[in-house]
Amino acid sequence: MTKNLSVEKEQDPDIDDVDGVLESLIYYNEESHFCIASFQPKRMDVPITIKGILVNAQVGESLRLTGKWIEDDKYGEQFQVKYFQYINPYSIEGVKKYLSSGLIPGIGKKFAERLVNQFGLDTLDVIENEPEKLKSVEGLGKKRLESILESWKEQKQIRDVMIFLRGYGLNETIAIKVYKQFGFKSMEEIQKDPYILSRSISGVGFITADQIAQNLGYEITSPQRVRAAISHCLLESRNNGHCFLPKEELLVEAIHLLGITKEAFDIGYEKSLLEEEIVEIEDKVYSAMMDRVEDQVAIRIVTLLKTESEYEIEFSEKILDKITPGFLLSDDQIDAIESSINSKVSIITGGPGVGKTTVLKTLTRLFLREKLEVKLCAPTGKATRRMEEATGHPASTIHRLLGFKGTNFDFNEENPLIGDIFIIDETSMIDLFLMHALLKAIPLEAKLILVGDIDQLASVGPGMVLRDFIDCKLIPAIYLKEIFRQGKGSQIILAAHRVNSGNWFEKTASDDFFFINATTPDRVKSVLKDLITTRIPQKFQHHPVFDIQVLTPMYRGDVGIDELNKMLQNELNPHESGLEIFGKEFREGDKVMQLENNYDKEVFNGDQGIIEAIDFQNKSIRVHFDEGRRIEFKKKELGELTLCYASSIHKVQGSEFPCIILILTKSNFPMLKRSLLYTGMTRGKSLVILLGDKNSFQRAIKTQTAAKRYTYLKERILKWYNFGAE
Repeated sequence: MTKNLSVEKEQDPDIDDVDGVLESLIYYNEESHFCIASFQPKRMDVPITIKGILVNAQVGESLRLTGKWIEDDKYGEQFQVKYFQYINPYSIEGVKKYLSSGLIPGIGKKFAERLVNQFGLDTLDVIENEPEKLKSVEGLGKKRLESILESWKEQKQIRDVMIFLRGYGLNETIAIKVYKQFGFKSMEEIQKDPYILSRSISGVGFITADQIAQNLGYEITSPQRVRAAISHCLLESRNNGHCFLPKEELLVEAIHLLGITKEAFDIGYEKSLLEEEIVEIEDKVYSAMMDRVEDQVAIRIVTLLKTESEYEIEFSEKILDKITPGFLLSDDQIDAIESSINSKVSIITGGPGVGKTTVLKTLTRLFLREKLEVKLCAPTGKATRRMEEATGHPASTIHRLLGFKGTNFDFNEENPLIGDIFIIDETSMIDLFLMHALLKAIPLEAKLILVGDIDQLASVGPGMVLRDFIDCKLIPAIYLKEIFRQGKGSQIILAAHRVNSGNWFEKTASDDFFFINATTPDRVKSVLKDLITTRIPQKFQHHPVFDIQVLTPMYRGDVGIDELNKMLQNELNPHESGLEIFGKEFREGDKVMQLENNYDKEVFNGDQGIIEAIDFQNKSIRVHFDEGRRIEFKKKELGELTLCYASSIHKVQGSEFPCIILILTKSNFPMLKRSLLYTGMTRGKSLVILLGDKNSFQRAIKTQTAAKRYTYLKERILKWYNFGAE
């Protein structure tokens, strides 16, 4: 640690050390551990104001602060803390203050004075190294002594862990995560295997763990380092949607990352195989977990296909007429219905407005007519509510259906779900892991109907499950093509289908679809403000907050999600004050989005609501969600919320809005893909406006990359189907 600090001081002469006592906390954030405090330096007569991250530091403790003196416009001179370490108190008064701070249960003000009167400046050294001497202190019984020593030991262990982790360059936020994971054994675990950090702690990658390993003396050719790099490369590929990496690609990536020879790589690679950390199938390299999950998905779908149903469903045109009176179904829709009734597993796919919802509604009515138990579900809360509205039958998210509990599901192959028919909507959003959990829980005798649009964005997680199911050609799949929704004159639908075919949308007179060319960020923001505050509300009567959703692919940049949310918050909800937390400001009346599933509160990833009230004293927020649900979020839960005047396209997949404004510019270059544009356009129900650089939209239309994910699911399904799934 000292070496790192001395190097930093050489590079920056403004870095300074200040010894002193933490007098009081002016502000402290329990999540980030950022604080503003009053600090009494050893060589100054008056306290100073300090700010920075001080994990586990307590009032009354003596600290050595490393940082810079800064001049704050509002508060004057302050000391910005970069690092800190604990030091022993340097005065009798300091020792008394430290011991009576409440940090050590069993030692109050009077007893601290008694201890210091007896041992003086050596008091802390006595507690640490000669605790038997404490028995001579009047009024100190056996139980009280044990409590004091236990608390002292615990506090010292926490300090030692924090100092150790900071010494290897981990910031305080990461350090506290490590301590929460490994507790007092943090140092022991990291010294034994520094790469455990990249495997176990979010925010710590291979590079950071590798730097610690180098500091601990690990050789760059050590098999342990190679194994960690292989795991890192496979994890990165999984985060990019792949289930495996070709061996040659893994070799190139890992050697480039490690800076070693192929011979050194091969030794670590063979060790990974021997330890069953990875699996090699032909030239494909899987993590052991991904290999198991992909194989089990294949086995389970084949088993479902081969297990006969316990019932037959009556179907005829007469029955269909009774269920859908006065409504003419297309031939494709009738084929989809018949296929779903006669098949154990079936797929219904197609673009926007082609009648998938009508088929879903008709099938639900048919099955209910037969007194069968029908389960409807989808990946997102909004998609489930649309299913309920369309069918009049209860629906749930997949996670809720499976009884998700933190990391596990209540329902699985040993405790299957109860139901005869399972209809899953928005299946293109389901990754390999979620499909694995779902298939394990569905009874083998049940029917499974998968509904979705294979041309939308692929799942965020690994795999392209729906496409692989279709491509294996063992599961009956009906592709609906005839346009129904919003009428054949809807330019939204026609433009979306043209984009999906790789063609630029034609310029025609339209009341629901517009393209506005804007080539600079300033022009985009200027047009966006005018559209939301004036033109759209006046011409189309859409509410600027409730009805309009802005979509753009990236968070950073001049027209990124973060910048647009700040701009639109100030335009649409210009309150003087808000609650600032986790780097965000929330105001009453703001539109916000839930970022993760919270089953206790029954609010799900992608759900949107309006902030109804803010409790500034307790730092809590009440949000009014759809269907009159009012949910309170305490301070520690506010990280689950974000502003959503603007949102990513991935976050609204499975949702629909009255009006969409979709922005693409040159700065979005890495994200310009046809599936992204197509998915965004199909989120709009009655008005879609494309805003931005025409060349960027054209590039997105031309860029088709959906088939580049590495998966082997189709081949596994065929293998198990031909040789039998055990």
